Amino acid sequence: MGPALPALWQCKLYYFTTSMGLACLLPFLPLIYARYGLTRAHIGAMGAIRPLVGALANPLWAFLCDRSRAHNVIHCACLLAQAIGYGSLQRARRTPAALFTWVATTEAFASCTTSLGDAATGFMCGKWNAANRIADGDVDAASYGRQRLWGAVSWGFVAAPTMGIIMSYSSETVKRNAPFVGYFFFVVVGACLSWLLKHDVGDQKTATDAAKEGEELQMMGDGEGRVSRIASANDLHAPTVKSMRAQLWEVVSQMDVAFRFFGFFVSGASMAITDLFLFLWLPGKSG
Repeated sequence: MGPALPALWQCKLYYFTTSMGLACLLPFLPLIYARYGLTRAHIGAMGAIRPLVGALANPLWAFLCDRSRAHNVIHCACLLAQAIGYGSLQRARRTPAALFTWVATTEAFASCTTSLGDAATGFMCGKWNAANRIADGDVDAASYGRQRLWGAVSWGFVAAPTMGIIMSYSSETVKRNAPFVGYFFFVVVGACLSWLLKHDVGDQKTATDAAKEGEELQMMGDGEGRVSRIASANDLHAPTVKSMRAQLWEVVSQMDVAFRFFGFFVSGASMAITDLFLFLWLPGKSG
């Protein structure tokens, strides 16, 4: 009997439901903030919360996951906190400081959910390909993009037109509550599905085994009767003496890499500006 294959439909369904929840609320957040009395400068600051908080919190969550090996527990808990935080945003005080604190706290938990889902999907695709003896680059290989595509399908072909109809033709009460209800429901469903994802928890060796391996020495002769120590496996995986800054500079100092990073920077900035201010601009143009 062959090895049990990861159920990749779980990845597809995870992306479908979580993206559905995000699409119910995120496009309408600038309008909601404006309705709460925030200025456009405040709305821009609110849009900067997610990347800034994520840059600080995501490495901490990654460290906690690796140390505890409780990837599924942390993933599910953070998705639930994300659903509760944004789903109850209406309960926050309608002041810039209160809303900023509320969203920043929510994003501190939400920051790791995307990377954990992506990492699990990549790991499951790799296991599926290995079990089926398929190279990662083959046409028939499972890939992250093919799983992630279902998130785009739910966002663009299901949630966007559905929410557009609801926000255009429903009563004021429904318009006010539908984005939050939809967000909460589908992100909670995604949290339940996150339990079905498989994470790479790394080497399962005990601390005793690792210490024993590190103490093992290989000796070799140099032809004159002398012996010398060969680096152990632990030595081979020891961190380099180069600082992170030096290693980063080695990468970005390459011209093609620098141009690519610049392209990502420009496209990211344009997407952020569009996402934040397009819906604020359209009403004045009869949109």
